[in-house]
Amino acid sequence: MSFDFTAYLKTLYPDAEYTVTPLDGGLVNTTVRAKRTTDAKAGEPRSLILKHAPPYVAVAGPDLPFSQERQTVEAVMLSAFGPGNPLSSLPAKGPVTIPGVITHDPDKAVLAIEDLGALQTLWALLSPASASLVPEPHLEAAYEDIGARVGRLFAELHSASTSDVLSRDSRLAKTLTHNLTEKIVNDVAVEPLASRLREFNVPNAEEIGLRVKEAYAREAVLPRLCLGDFHPGSILASSWADRPYNPAPASSSPGDDQAVTVIDWEFARLGGQGPDGDMPQFLACLHCNLIALDRDEPAYRATLAVARGLVRAYARHADINGPESAASISADRKWELVRACLILYGRETINQAFERKDVWGGGVEARKTMVERGAWYVEMAGSDVAEMRQPERWDDLKMRDGGFLLGLFSLDNAA
Repeated sequence: MSFDFTAYLKTLYPDAEYTVTPLDGGLVNTTVRAKRTTDAKAGEPRSLILKHAPPYVAVAGPDLPFSQERQTVEAVMLSAFGPGNPLSSLPAKGPVTIPGVITHDPDKAVLAIEDLGALQTLWALLSPASASLVPEPHLEAAYEDIGARVGRLFAELHSASTSDVLSRDSRLAKTLTHNLTEKIVNDVAVEPLASRLREFNVPNAEEIGLRVKEAYAREAVLPRLCLGDFHPGSILASSWADRPYNPAPASSSPGDDQAVTVIDWEFARLGGQGPDGDMPQFLACLHCNLIALDRDEPAYRATLAVARGLVRAYARHADINGPESAASISADRKWELVRACLILYGRETINQAFERKDVWGGGVEARKTMVERGAWYVEMAGSDVAEMRQPERWDDLKMRDGGFLLGLFSLDNAA
């Protein structure tokens, strides 16, 4: 039975009338926008976003249970970015916007957050129709700016200092240190891998699947704060139709007047996979988008530009690329991080061929390329770091990757 948002709004604002419109894109929760049709009293929102968390994944139903505690995780995480709270300074470093919490009702499993306007997901912004709205001379700059802002934010999120400040707050640390998502990720993204490889007749399917399972079962190489499920649907931005790209706004740099926000924090976790989880997952999605597009399409160049902006900004600002004392990470540990990245990147490239099979262009051939490319990355990770770093293997990896993933790291294979 679907949740009655209209009735719930009456408990919050008894004298108000709202129209409720379902929002696309939510898989784990049911999400709506509520717009007030009567005059608002002081302090009451004219528009808000409501998320209901059933005790399972919303699109899958009861066959895929998922703890409602995930909503508390999201509420606490969003609140941490609020004024006066530990992460309040982070969004400005993108700059990006993080929606604020209006109210959280654990008993009803409802989270009400700010409505930041008619934004669209980065998936939509990377569509051929959207990319064609940006004038050709500004196309790459427009999309690279979005990637750079997101990359800078995630470099800060994944930093040792961010984890430290959250760990010092006992309330935040207690909520964000969890394993709520462990089983669902295993069931959805890890266990099916070998069978997905067999479907496309990939050699060594069992061996590749086992390597992915072993990597998932391992403790995080570098435990940090992570979003936990980072993909282009996690990013919202103004549509070019509503807010055309301005190459020379009054703000400090081109594109700063473009709204960019990060949403869906229910998988967030302190002590999770940040650099080797969030980043390879997101980049795998972009890689698959490239495979599904024709190279001469503006959307192809736009996708490359987002990846380039994100990777460069992340590499420049991530503490893993700074002095060892800044990140508390040795050279050996950094190589372990790289290997973990390769495996997760490969895993998610394979999974994207299935999770979005009804969306991708290019048909079965494109999906086959995604699966084979993902399998290649897992294989290139080797059985351990020493095998990964064998000169011939490493040179091949660097050449074929072209900095798309490995550009996140400052590396010297001779070290």
